[in-house]
Amino acid sequence: MKKYMVIYFLISISNLYCQWEFVGLDSLMVRQMQIFGDTIWAGTADLYYGSQITGLYRSTDKGKNWAQVDTSLGNGDITALSFHPYNHNIIHIVKGTLSYTIGGYYHRSEDGGKTWTKISIGEYGYGIKWLNISPFNYNKIYSVDAINEDVFKSTNGGNDWNLIGSFPASSHGRFVAFNFSLAKDSVLYAYDDVQFFQAFYKSTDDGYSWHYVGTPPLGITPEISTDNELECKVYMESYFITDNCGLSWKRVDSSATPASSYLSLYIDKADSKLYLMKTDGIYVSDKQTINWQKLSGSESLPLQRDYQPEDIGRLKNIFLVGKTMYVGTTSGIYKKTDITNVKDGNTFENISYSLSQNYPNPFNPTTKIKYTIPQSSFVSVKIYDLLGREVTTLVNKEQSAGNYEVNFDGSKLSSGIYIYTIRVYSPGRAGNFVDNKKMALVK
Repeated sequence: MKKYMVIYFLISISNLYCQWEFVGLDSLMVRQMQIFGDTIWAGTADLYYGSQITGLYRSTDKGKNWAQVDTSLGNGDITALSFHPYNHNIIHIVKGTLSYTIGGYYHRSEDGGKTWTKISIGEYGYGIKWLNISPFNYNKIYSVDAINEDVFKSTNGGNDWNLIGSFPASSHGRFVAFNFSLAKDSVLYAYDDVQFFQAFYKSTDDGYSWHYVGTPPLGITPEISTDNELECKVYMESYFITDNCGLSWKRVDSSATPASSYLSLYIDKADSKLYLMKTDGIYVSDKQTINWQKLSGSESLPLQRDYQPEDIGRLKNIFLVGKTMYVGTTSGIYKKTDITNVKDGNTFENISYSLSQNYPNPFNPTTKIKYTIPQSSFVSVKIYDLLGREVTTLVNKEQSAGNYEVNFDGSKLSSGIYIYTIRVYSPGRAGNFVDNKKMALVK
């Protein structure tokens, strides 16, 4: 009896692992990936600082054999990888100077990686953390640096670069995320995080001017993803979605994965599906109704080990070829050939919180602040000055679901900009919610 139990256990383990086939690049972290026919391109990194030779690798036989194509640039990780859509010999990469870095230099090849040209972007030339090609004009390329958190644009294929977005600087935890619309040319989005003030911006003229839209969700490491069908549908990681260009956000999280961490999001344009990589596996959902289902066996992939916060927003390591999925992990590439349709399961509602702009604004000396909570929660509403010092607490108690209005009296304060913040601690699948907005006291 024990003999049969052991044999059955071994067969079960074998079936689990055979669902995902190892493709190659063992022990290398694959951060970026592109596939054209039988050719696989992989941008790699090494979290062990020198034990592996990192850079851009290519296989022309579906992963059987691999060769590094950027050896002339030295050892270094790949932060970004983009190809001209019709001429795959034109390659754009960002490569660091170490085996693992958060940014690097921009390089371009026009002969499939045989030779490379290094082109400086911005004040320092180094530290580019994000780069991608516009889907509307293939000579138009956008980038973001990790030093000043500035957004740059090239209109001649990467030869020259111009600053198009420089958001408010701060020495207290500043971060900028950026992406362009996949549905309408010249529409750009940016997220700016400056200590107690998070802002979502939109440009409709290709970056010549930017308009503040509102305050995005807090408590996440931001990555902006855009939809190819709707101009104003934007994803912030996989947890929040807006259908109105950022005026309001809906949380669409999965209670099936509360302890796992977000890694990357892949939007399948052809099949209207979302593929979410988290540290406990890969999930799939239809775009219209968020219904996360874990792909069988994906929990066995090496996803949990060694990912860093700096990787969020840079991981482009899920790629679909028909029904075959390729996944770049912390130890090589795997594939699954039988990705099937989403089945019925637990559907997670779009749970909406809201914090309204105070009225009147500017005010002197009183103003009203309105907010909405969808279920019984512990609510905290506080006022801060621009230095992050707490001014007063307006609400700090349990409240039932509903619409609320609270008055703020600034008669004892000096004129200036203040920030009001709501924090909601909710049981169940609604999770926690944090939002803030600026208001002006003018005496």
